[in-house]
Amino acid sequence: MAINVEIKKVADDGRLVRYSFMSSLGEERFLTVDREAERVWPDDGLENIEYNGAVRALVKVWRENGEFPDRARHQA
Repeated sequence: MAINVEIKKVADDGRLVRYSFMSSLGEERFLTVDREAERVWPDDGLENIEYNGAVRALVKVWRENGEFPDRARHQA
């Protein structure tokens, strides 16, 4: 199964960063990153392939430059 997930930052208050991404059904979903706790979770609680791809996209850029990107993409 191919996956193509793009994430987009929608909010950042200095501690929490919120991103949107699309499900395979075209529904907008969200994930939140807690900088202090170094924790990521899907706002809807569903940890599926799209969520995992979104997290991979985010972590790849964060590890490369130490910043949470405005946008990122994961393809596999």
